[in-house]
Amino acid sequence: AAVNNTSTGHATQMPREMGISGSSAGATPQKRVDHFVKWLAEGEVDVQAVADSSQEIISLYDSWEQYSEKTCKEQISRCIKAKGLDK
Repeated sequence: AAVNNTSTGHATQMPREMGISGSSAGATPQKRVDHFVKWLAEGEVDVQAVADSSQEIISLYDSWEQYSEKTCKEQISRCIKAKGLDK
């Protein structure tokens, strides 16, 4: 998988050992971690941006799990009635 490096504009190839499935033929977990660390270093990946983006995605999923359309409609309806906007 190629990742575009925004600082240089060059694509960096992720090692085959770090394929999308996460499996590799005969690679030990440590070897896979080493390849991943090397790939991050060579690609100048902004790890903080990746962590921030991941946290935002997790927060979004959490919000989706807690969302209830019925509850939301009820709360909006109560707010409208309380302000007298339903007339």
